[in-house]
Amino acid sequence: PASVKNYAKTHPHRMGAWTPESRTNVATMGENDFRSTEKSVVIAEDGTLRIELVAED
Repeated sequence: PASVKNYAKTHPHRMGAWTPESRTNVATMGENDFRSTEKSVVIAEDGTLRIELVAED
């Protein structure tokens, strides 16, 4: 994704700086990985966020 590439551009790896010739490939599992099930939201105001797992047991 663009956000990952932009991060790499501004935070070069110790093995060398990013160049336009650099190639990347982002692979995911498709179904049931974090990317296929994640949700995002943009909140207009500052506030408090809590993420909590509530197991069925």
